[in-house]
Amino acid sequence: MDTAKPETLPAVNGNEVEANGEQDAAAYHRNAITSLKDGSLFIKDAFIDGQWVQKEKTFPVYEPSTGTVLGDVANCTLEDFQTAIKSADIAQREFWATTTAAQRGGMLRRWFDLIMANQDDGK
Repeated sequence: MDTAKPETLPAVNGNEVEANGEQDAAAYHRNAITSLKDGSLFIKDAFIDGQWVQKEKTFPVYEPSTGTVLGDVANCTLEDFQTAIKSADIAQREFWATTTAAQRGGMLRRWFDLIMANQDDGK
């Protein structure tokens, strides 16, 4: 398996970025987020118990290889996490009990179609 790093990162806004410079990689990641054609693809709210929840407090999300801030997201409480986990567990069990493999496959295909429709976002 070839694990060599590429010479350049994929182009963003037509600009190739050298992979060997931390500053260039940081610029790449900032550009990728800020140049989204559909800004709704970067969601800052928390999804808790079937609803998008805005939180007054937020915290930054970092791209780990460069430390670049990608954006801010909701700062949830322990209670928020417990509610989200319990709700997700129940929803997953109900989902598997009430859908067929063909239905789940159709949903995965729809997800794939959405990914493909937005694959050039930010370029």
